[in-house]
Formats: sequence, C-alpha cells, structure tokens
Amino acid sequence: MWIFLTLVWNQSFGLKDMRSFQTPPGGYDQPVAVVGEQQRFVLDRGSALIFRFNERGELQGSFGGFGREKGHFIFAPQFGADLAWDGQNLWVWDGTTALIQVFDERGNWLKSMNPNLEGAELLQLAVLNNEPIGLIRRHDTQNRQFEAIWRLSDKQKSEVFERQVQLWRTENGRSIAYAFPAHVAMDRKADGSGLIFGIGSEPNLHFWGSSEKIKQYPLTRDPIGDEDREEFLSQSLHLDQGNLDASWPPYKPFFNHILSLVEGKVLVFNQSPVFGIVKGFILSEEGRMLGQFEAFLDEGGRLTADGGHLYQISPNGSGRFAIKEVAIGSP
Repeated sequence: MWIFLTLVWNQSFGLKDMRSFQTPPGGYDQPVAVVGEQQRFVLDRGSALIFRFNERGELQGSFGGFGREKGHFIFAPQFGADLAWDGQNLWVWDGTTALIQVFDERGNWLKSMNPNLEGAELLQLAVLNNEPIGLIRRHDTQNRQFEAIWRLSDKQKSEVFERQVQLWRTENGRSIAYAFPAHVAMDRKADGSGLIFGIGSEPNLHFWGSSEKIKQYPLTRDPIGDEDREEFLSQSLHLDQGNLDASWPPYKPFFNHILSLVEGKVLVFNQSPVFGIVKGFILSEEGRMLGQFEAFLDEGGRLTADGGHLYQISPNGSGRFAIKEVAIGSP
C-alpha cells in the first residue's frame, strides 16, 4: 500500500542580512535545526553561532561565537557538527574542538565533555537518559572502514553496535567511491525510551538495550539504473575530479535513514544525494509493514523528526530556511 506524505504546516525562519565567516552575506552554511516544543535551534557553521527562534519563526537570540573558550565554537567545514535536544537541554557537537557542550533552553552554558574519539569521526549525536550517544566512523590499522554507535562520556566510550562499511575501494593506486554504500543509521525513539538503529545492508532494525531484533521486514531493494549513475556522477565530488568511475553494486541499500515517529511508526528510507528523492517504508515498531512512500523534497531539503513529528528542512535563499511539518496520510 502506498502512503502519501502531506504538507500540513510551513514556516520560514532566518535572517535577511546575516553575514558569516565562511559563507556569502545572507547565507546559511549547512543549517541544522532541532525542532522543540516551543523553540527551533539552528546551527550555522559560517558564523559559529546557534540561533534560537520561537515557533512563529521570530528570532529570540543567539549564542556561541568563534573561539575555543567555553560556550564558543569553531565548526570548521571539514569536521562534523550536530545538535541534539533531550527535552530540556541542547547538546552541541563541534568536531573541530572535539567537544560536546551542553546549554539550557535559553543558551546558557552548562557543561562540556571530551568524548575522546581517538581519531574517529562523529556523524550524528543523540541523547538518552542524560547520556550522549554517537554514530561514528573509524578506520582500523588495516584502513578498513567501520561505522559504530558508541555510548559517550567524558574521555570514555563503550560500543553498542558496529559494522564494517565500504565507502571506496583502491584500484591502481586510485580511490574509487562506492555508489550508494550501506551506512549505519539511528534515531532516538519518539518517546525518548531508547534507540532504533541498523545498517542498510540488512533488512532488520535493533532496539537499544535489548538483544531482540525487530522482525525481518519484507523490504525490497531498488536496482541501480542508468539514471542513478548519471545522478551520482553529477555530484561535485566527481565533477571536480574528472568524473571518477564508481563501483556499482547491483542494488541500493534497504535504507540509509531511520526516523522514529509518534504512534510507534518508524520510517526507513533512502534519500537521493542530489535530487531530494525519498523512497522507503513505514513500519510499526513490532516489524509490521504499514506501507511504502515516495516523496520529492525541496532543493537542498531533508527529512528530520523531533518529538515524533516529521519535518522537512530546506534553505530558501536570502539567509532563510523553511521548516515544514509533514503528515503521513492514506491514499
């Protein structure tokens, strides 16, 4: 059964003349939004600030600034950055300084911690029971690539889940990227009680804190066609390097994103890296198939979830971006 995603709410946020260190005047550099009950937080790499808006899109203030002292950020573009909201406080990861900093809802600094990632790259941050959880990527001594979920604390970590991933291969001394590699994906459960995670090469998911898997789904994988090759090779990574060849598996992953929603629904989907095409499945937490969906997002848009509600976040020019709530309906 096909299920439609319907726009139910649209709000434009932003500043018309915001100037950034690393972006053109009025431009956001990779904004990341966390949608709270009363506020929206936006991380802007270019200005090293986090902007705080109310639910009507009106600016309430900002905090941070460029620097290494407490409460400040660097957010260099070659390093990771992410936000996580635990219902009371905002957790901010700055890969440049390798620190997680915690702020209250008004942007007052509370504490910092160094998770001691030892060269691993933190891709995504979540918080469970006042404990940070990180999706990381690392290499071993043989240069094999792994993605893992770690419990993080100050200068300590413990592994929850890990899988080897293949992002590229070497041929005649040249690195060749894998098209549509299978990544580890995770999301905090909508009720905050745990974590849902898995890897796109396996048609099942796991719950945090339990060895029991969600049932294996009757998921299908789309074959990779000529249009996928054209799309992949049109990315700047390949245009800048003379359209490097790519390794093409016969099928796309089962999914590369997971989002937990209200009423026990789980979205697992693949998002196109260029055209914003989202295609996937809606499942129950017990593993029952509820339906499948396909959606075309705004240019530069992505799906995200907070508090169990589904949103699309997309830039819309002049230093502004849009947050659109999306409803899951029936045909």
